[in-house]
Amino acid sequence: MRLTVAALGVLVVMTTGNARASTLVFSEGFDSLSALPAAGWVFTNLSASPSQAWFQGNAGVFNALAGAANSYAAANFLSSGAVNGTVANWMITPQINLAGGETITFQVRSEDVAFADGLELRLSLTGSSDTTAFSAPLWSTAAAAAGWTAVSVLVPVQASPVLARMAFVYKSPDALTANYIGIDSLAVAPIPEPASVVLLGLGLVGLATRRRWAACKEVL
Repeated sequence: MRLTVAALGVLVVMTTGNARASTLVFSEGFDSLSALPAAGWVFTNLSASPSQAWFQGNAGVFNALAGAANSYAAANFLSSGAVNGTVANWMITPQINLAGGETITFQVRSEDVAFADGLELRLSLTGSSDTTAFSAPLWSTAAAAAGWTAVSVLVPVQASPVLARMAFVYKSPDALTANYIGIDSLAVAPIPEPASVVLLGLGLVGLATRRRWAACKEVL
């Protein structure tokens, strides 16, 4: 009987861990960019002669990874209205509770790798949407691939939980060499369950097994 109870204990620990891991801290599928400002998103275009902010994906260029064909966030060379102007177009998330150790995942793609469609992922640990509050890039690419590519980034460990923001920055040194970029399926997964908890449960099973065998020997 002790073995059965201990084994059930391990199953409960493992099941609980899986349930927590499946609950995302934050997610966005970009079904409607027009609805994002009301949800706390901030769009800041710091390009030379800023022109066009991030916009709803254009299915005529390429389809979204998931959902409706246009359900992704897009930015292009029209971010800057200046000839040879620099591109720095920011899309900033709402405040998110982060403890550090979470995993940020998203999908990114361009239309043509011949263009300099760069992207950065930055983090503001103060919760401010001011672009000066963001860290150096946690991840970056100078030219996104011409096909949906999965990106996974770990949130730096913090001394205590903070209200943070993430920022995607579409960047190019010259609008004439930029083209078009898309982001889809953004998610922040929680910190995984400590392996020590599961190991403790396995230890209890081992202990119960030894006791059961000892009891059997005494009867014999």
